Amino acid sequence: MFFVTFICNSDSYGGTFRWGASVNSMMVIAILVSAGTIVSTWFLLLEDENPAGYNVHILTPCEWKAIAYKLFHQRAIVQLVTYMFLSRLCFTYYATSAKAIYEYWAPAGTLMTNIFSSLNAAVFAGAALLIGHGPTMRILQKLGWRQTVAGSVVITAAFVLVVALFTVYNLVRVAGLTLFVEQMIALFEALAYFVALLAAVAVAEPGLECTSFSLIITMGNVAVPFAISLSQAIGEHFDVYDSEYESDSSHARAQAMYCFLVAVVIRALHLALLPLLPDCAEAARALKLFRFTGRKGSVIVIAATVCAGFMVFWVLLTTTLSSFERTSCLNVAGGEGC
Repeated sequence: MFFVTFICNSDSYGGTFRWGASVNSMMVIAILVSAGTIVSTWFLLLEDENPAGYNVHILTPCEWKAIAYKLFHQRAIVQLVTYMFLSRLCFTYYATSAKAIYEYWAPAGTLMTNIFSSLNAAVFAGAALLIGHGPTMRILQKLGWRQTVAGSVVITAAFVLVVALFTVYNLVRVAGLTLFVEQMIALFEALAYFVALLAAVAVAEPGLECTSFSLIITMGNVAVPFAISLSQAIGEHFDVYDSEYESDSSHARAQAMYCFLVAVVIRALHLALLPLLPDCAEAARALKLFRFTGRKGSVIVIAATVCAGFMVFWVLLTTTLSSFERTSCLNVAGGEGC
């Protein structure tokens, strides 16, 4: 990613370098990297020497129905799917007035923005390695999953609020400092996310580990476009003209701060979701003993299925709308309004 950052900083990409790779050249590089990855799978992937390992069973519609019935009647699966979706929603929601910070009040060049975007990926990978380390796992066991996530929520909310106060009211307007704090926020967000993944592994249904784990992760990813649409829909009520941002008027500051306060409140609402998250692996495995039964259980299962179907429909809708120029500007598609 650092390589791409420096060769994509020419005028074609809004950067300042006099040299840079063209879009066609970048496509060629991407194809070569992809080809190398495909070739490496031939030599690096370990295959099962047992011929029986190559037998792939394609599920019939009746088998799919039976699996879905089994998963959605498992309380642990439904509870963690709900937590994952709402958790990603709270963390992904953003203040639309943040554009004022990077465009007018603390402008960051294309190169600096791309460098910190690369660091963001490195921070995420570092958090993954940190979670898998022995001492980190012992610390998580001592603190508990809920306390770890709660600490991450409080710290990130405090960071967002401090950055907003310092930048909006012109106490400190340094682009590099703002981007650095964003990386700290990303670190704690990644920590909370990987803790949720540990819970997803713990509640995976025996024999359907991959299916149940994928269901939980997918519903978390589905929350991202929904959060973007929600951010744009709420943010338009606090929007002001660009000229007010440029003049740094008191009205523009107030509207920007209100927008950030909404983002902080939504992030803080994550604390209300903690009862849905098991506190440890043992609690997650104990939760698997409960299943939805009776009329009440049927209502919960039907409601969960309808909500999951609606969210998938929402993703398809927003993706389709954002693919066309005439509709990509709509708030529902993640645009700033037509």
